Amino acid sequence: MRILAYPHDPTVVTSFDKLVEDKLGFVVEELAGEANFLAEMLSGRRRYLCRGYRLESSRGRSGPLPVALQFERACRPVLDVRAAAERYRLSPRERQTLALAVQGLSNKEIAAHMGVSPNTVKTFLRLIMGKMGVSSRVGLIRKTIQILVG
Repeated sequence: MRILAYPHDPTVVTSFDKLVEDKLGFVVEELAGEANFLAEMLSGRRRYLCRGYRLESSRGRSGPLPVALQFERACRPVLDVRAAAERYRLSPRERQTLALAVQGLSNKEIAAHMGVSPNTVKTFLRLIMGKMGVSSRVGLIRKTIQILVG
C-alpha cells in the first residue's frame, strides 16, 4: 500500500489533515477490532512499519476511540549470511554485525540493535573486513552478496 503520496489532482485537497485522514483512515477502519496493530506500508521505494495503538478515552466520547500511529523505517529484507560467516569463521557477534551491515544499517543503528556502542561496531567491522580480505564496507557487502549468489 502507498501512504502520503501526492494526490492525482492537487486541487481536490483542501487540507493536509484531510489528505492524511484519507490515506490512513482505511488502515484504522480495517483493523478496528484489534487493540493494537502492525501494518507494512510503502512510500516510493522506502518501506515503513505503521504501528497502531488504541488510546483509552476517559471522556464520555462517542464514536471511534482515538488511535496513535507510530511510523518507523523498515529494514531491507534480511540476507542469510551463514555461508560467509562459516567461510570466514566469523564469531556470532561478527555474524550479527555483518547481517545488519548488509541490510544497509549505519554503525549507530547496528549498535542500537546489538546493544553495544558504535565504537564496538566499528571494531567488529574492522575484524570482519580483515577476515574477508576487504578494505571497505562496500567491499564487505559485495563479497557477502557474491558468496550468497554463488
